[in-house]
Amino acid sequence: MHPIFLFGLVAGGVAALTWAPEVLPGGRSSGVPRSRFDRRALAQGRRIEMEHTDDRAMAEEIAADHLEEFHVEGYPDEYYEELEKMERRLARRKEKRLRARRAGR
Repeated sequence: MHPIFLFGLVAGGVAALTWAPEVLPGGRSSGVPRSRFDRRALAQGRRIEMEHTDDRAMAEEIAADHLEEFHVEGYPDEYYEELEKMERRLARRKEKRLRARRAGR
């Protein structure tokens, strides 16, 4: 197993660096500290990836892999924000098509 960086809050709100084995070795974020990503984007990604697993560490690692894939230093991590926009757009399209089908069009 390869190490990954995990950050947690300790007394006084100071981030503590710890090491843990990677859940999915060899991903895009392998060896990349979680501090590289916007905390909110990583939390949003972890929440979304929990749709596919009940393992928080795996969900966070998958989220970090997706964020790393499109990360550009100095710009916001938008992967999950854009993913949610796309899913809302597709849900609206699906509902429109279902209404049309029920109306016999």
